[in-house]
Amino acid sequence: AVAPLVAQAAAPGASARQQELSFRALSLISADSDELRTLVACSGAVPLLRQGLSSAFAGVRIAACCALRSLSRSVHILRTWIADAEIAPPLCALLADPKSAAAATAALCNLLIAFSPARADALAAGVIVPLVAALRGELACGGGPVVRAELRLSAAWALRNLSFRADMETKQRMLSGLGGARVLGLVSGLSTDGEALSSDGEA
Repeated sequence: AVAPLVAQAAAPGASARQQELSFRALSLISADSDELRTLVACSGAVPLLRQGLSSAFAGVRIAACCALRSLSRSVHILRTWIADAEIAPPLCALLADPKSAAAATAALCNLLIAFSPARADALAAGVIVPLVAALRGELACGGGPVVRAELRLSAAWALRNLSFRADMETKQRMLSGLGGARVLGLVSGLSTDGEALSSDGEA
């Protein structure tokens, strides 16, 4: 089932809707199985998903983010296909797109863990500033309250992953942007406006 989905999305005459549906299907297929994630990556999907991040259609961009988030749960894929495709810079660029910001932030979470080669690329792309803005509720985001809450939660996870084994300069930049009161609030499970931030699983 994977090869036809990739072929459909890669076809020269593929519509944006066909690409979006193909990417969403790949995301679902690779959500819970490392074996299936490897199958998707081996099919040539990762470079295609990278192209999807630059689509003129928000649905395609969001679906590409979702698929990359699923694939990034594999350490092997994170260190190989995703690193080779240089996924971090275009994902960071999408943080400035209100329609795609929530999906891009979620996709970045696993790319920022300590052993991910993409972490350095994300830092070079300036990922800290928009993530801090997202957690502070200051990043433009389309959608309703649920989407905005998801954005803030993903930003908290992304910054948490980024802080682990980070150098002192990176930690200082994060702390400076967030402020001590907000950091203490996060430790207690609340944002500074009293809104709970919680998660029941990994990205």
